[in-house]
This record gives sequence, structure tokens and C-alpha cells, in this order.
Amino acid sequence: MTYGIHLAMEHYGFKDQAPSAATCSELATYASKEQFKDLESFYPYYLCEHSKPGTKLFHFVGTSLWLLEVGAFVTSGFHPQVYVYIYID
Repeated sequence: MTYGIHLAMEHYGFKDQAPSAATCSELATYASKEQFKDLESFYPYYLCEHSKPGTKLFHFVGTSLWLLEVGAFVTSGFHPQVYVYIYID
């Protein structure tokens, strides 16, 4: 899966915005001691955490399941009882 992501990034010309491993290590140490004060200082840490293959897989599976649920809801004719049945079953 990671290989496919890198192929797509190369094809469309997207650059990997995740900081280097050393920077990620520093940010992890900072995050364990203090809170980030704004989004600008938090975002590089966020990119580091989401550059891990396990995290990418987790997000892919979660997003796929959500899309399946939305598809089931739409194909049921927007009947909530069908949507609730998915959770009960």
C-alpha cells in the first residue's frame, strides 16, 4: 500500500511534507513534555505521526469502512432503519 501511495505522489508531483526522522524524534520528545500552542507548531508533529505505515493502514481501513456505510445508507433509499440494522447485526 505504501508503494502505491508513493507512486501516486510521484505521478501527480506531490512532495512528501513529513519532516526528517531527526525532526520527528525532537517533536515527539517535545510533545511528551509540553502541549503545542497552535496549529503551526503542531502540524509538523501531526505529519510525523501520520507518516508511519501502520497509521496509514489504519486510516485507509477506517475510511473504507465509512465509505461502505455511506454506500449502504444511500442504496437503502436513505432509510435510517436499514442503517441502524447494520450496527445491530
